[in-house]
Amino acid sequence: MKIRSGFVSNSSSSSFIVAFDQEPTREYLKKVLYGNQETIQYEYGDEFFNVDDLVDHIMNNLCEVNPFDLLIERVRHKKWGNDDETDEMVDFYMKHQKFIYECEFADENGRVECQLEHGGTFNAVDHKRFSHH
Repeated sequence: MKIRSGFVSNSSSSSFIVAFDQEPTREYLKKVLYGNQETIQYEYGDEFFNVDDLVDHIMNNLCEVNPFDLLIERVRHKKWGNDDETDEMVDFYMKHQKFIYECEFADENGRVECQLEHGGTFNAVDHKRFSHH
């Protein structure tokens, strides 16, 4: 039997594959993800975040991807947990002739990334979330 004697973390991270209708700019992301909101409440407390700060953080983490290169890399390295997830991604890519981006957020990186990971950031656009809990 193994006995853990070190620090036990309850942190998580999630990767997001996101399809946008156009090249994402700061203004576009603010409009499509947050509408007219200037602040949003923290998912796990009373704190409020400035939407401009969240959009800046998203912009700094977005990476444009060639969908087929990403799919091949993920399948080769088994970064998705099972065949169903791979099938989901194939369907997602085939459905979208859009601008495809990837980003990753981890709650261990502070409240902003915790909000972006768990707060439904991309609910207004087509996306897939892969949780790495």
